[in-house]
Amino acid sequence: MIYLYWVAVFAVIALALAVQFGRRLEQTFAPALFIGILVLYLFGLAGPLLWGLGAVSLLGGAAGVWLVVQAVRRKQLFVHRWLTPGAVVLVGMVFFIAWMQAGRLAIGNDEFSHWAYTVKIMTNHDQLSVWHASEAGFGEYPPALALLEYLFVRLTPGFTEGYLYRAMMLFQVSLLLPVLSRFGWKRLGGALAGFAGVFLLPLAFYGQFYSDLCVDGTLALLFAYLLYTWLSTRRLQGFVTLQLSLGTAVLVLTKESGVIFALAALGFVAWDGLRLARAGGQPGAVRQCAVQLAFPAGALVLARLSWGIVVAMQGLTAGGSGNTLERLLSLAGPWPEKWTLTLSAFLEHLFLPVKNESVLPLSPAAWLVLGLTAVWALRRALPRLEQSLRRLSLGLAAGFAVYCIGLLYLYFFQFSDYEATRVASLERYLGSWLLAVVLLAAYLALAAWGRAEGKRLLGPGCVLVAALLVMSGTSAEIQRLVAPAKGAAQEQQQRAAYFTPQSFPMEWSENDKLYFVAEDTASYEVLCANYSFYPRAIGSSAGYNFNTEGDWTTWASEVTAEQWADTLTGEGYTYVYLYQISPSFAGKYSELFADPGDIVGGALYAVQTTEDGGVQLARVWPALAEG
Repeated sequence: MIYLYWVAVFAVIALALAVQFGRRLEQTFAPALFIGILVLYLFGLAGPLLWGLGAVSLLGGAAGVWLVVQAVRRKQLFVHRWLTPGAVVLVGMVFFIAWMQAGRLAIGNDEFSHWAYTVKIMTNHDQLSVWHASEAGFGEYPPALALLEYLFVRLTPGFTEGYLYRAMMLFQVSLLLPVLSRFGWKRLGGALAGFAGVFLLPLAFYGQFYSDLCVDGTLALLFAYLLYTWLSTRRLQGFVTLQLSLGTAVLVLTKESGVIFALAALGFVAWDGLRLARAGGQPGAVRQCAVQLAFPAGALVLARLSWGIVVAMQGLTAGGSGNTLERLLSLAGPWPEKWTLTLSAFLEHLFLPVKNESVLPLSPAAWLVLGLTAVWALRRALPRLEQSLRRLSLGLAAGFAVYCIGLLYLYFFQFSDYEATRVASLERYLGSWLLAVVLLAAYLALAAWGRAEGKRLLGPGCVLVAALLVMSGTSAEIQRLVAPAKGAAQEQQQRAAYFTPQSFPMEWSENDKLYFVAEDTASYEVLCANYSFYPRAIGSSAGYNFNTEGDWTTWASEVTAEQWADTLTGEGYTYVYLYQISPSFAGKYSELFADPGDIVGGALYAVQTTEDGGVQLARVWPALAEG
């Protein structure tokens, strides 16, 4: 199985890192994935992305040879590096992920518009999707996790979409594993309970965390990973510097907002690290800390600059345009209605409980207070970290305030009126920060119990119970975790109504082009159709929803029969697929059909040219006997 092959490659790389730096496998698995992502990124910048698969495989092979040499030279099998409770959890999760994500298909709006679609483009061209901006709707989005998904899915038959979810979930799990490095075999039960708790916690913020390719929640895991990496040792040298450097680069390349989280994480590390270096009083400690900080800071700059140059080369823009100073000064003047409504909605969403199915629903503000209170309280359990936790609490609180102001700025000046006044996706954006705060509290609680100074045997159980109380508990996500085959079958049934290159019933030539009609719909159906049929040509250039009198008028286009006929002939469409039509469709466009009595939703029509140069749509599928 291709999935297990790549897991084995990364496991070998991780074990080599563990032996080299004296760490455990659960600590080095995430850096191994970081290395794979960055290797692919470098090949993607150069062009031939497919070669990156061979490079990662060769890197795994070289790591394996090095391990054999080290085993012979040192006369040991490094059992203490790979036979640990954390490694057992990793192995169990590898097979759980394979089972849970088998047969999965993308079904989300954002997956169709970018997060799965971009991997399809990369797979089709074996290049970064940014090099094909005409096909990608959001070519400026950074590609880190898409590269890992490409690695896992590229060699599968027919773009097996379940491998996208396997790659994403494996990455997410790798970021949760380091907390288990404090647990020995005598506390295996605590390790399992504690990991179950941190595994379920993201569901309190993202109800489809493990069944969605959107990266907002994963940003939180990366942010928490960087902060915990520092707090677990508070020493900038060797492996910690490597973790911070690799993790920072991947965080910046995960999403545009990743830069903000990377700056926040490195800012705290610098603040805490330099203060500790000064307090230690050792000669040269401050200078050594500054030198070590230069590596993750350099990784941040290189990742941001390299991607920015690529985006600029393609003529794309990240974010909106406009003079920031002028915009800020305009806030002192009269406010338009959009700003007033947006601010009101923003504050409402910030302070009122989120509506979900959790036993204990909380507002974003309450989550922040809860997380910071937990971090603050852990000073007693972790007296060695008291000063660092004080600074952490202050930094996370101040950072959240700045983050909220930045989001409000975007809603005011870069979002449409419709999105801004509804603060679209605000909970998702806030969750990137809040989940990191809560996870950090859970990590620190487990670290306190897992180390010798922590004697609280109920610690992991408390983390697990807390996670069960606050997780959203949506029936769909629980079904994904315990009975995934049913969910996968539902996805397959949902996608069956959309043509794929393999399921299209007619012979297709390179000159063919399909027009998609879906009346009384928003954007989901057309996005799904484009995604499913890629790389074949599909379009709706005159509009896909022609019913301007229904409930979906926001997405409707007023198009006459003559205008539509001109579009079909002028742009070379050869087929029309009526995915869904309204009762008024037949009366409005009957003159274009060979048989006005045979206009039905779910049918495919061939675009034919009449003797007088007009258009005639003749049904070709399903056959009349089938219809």
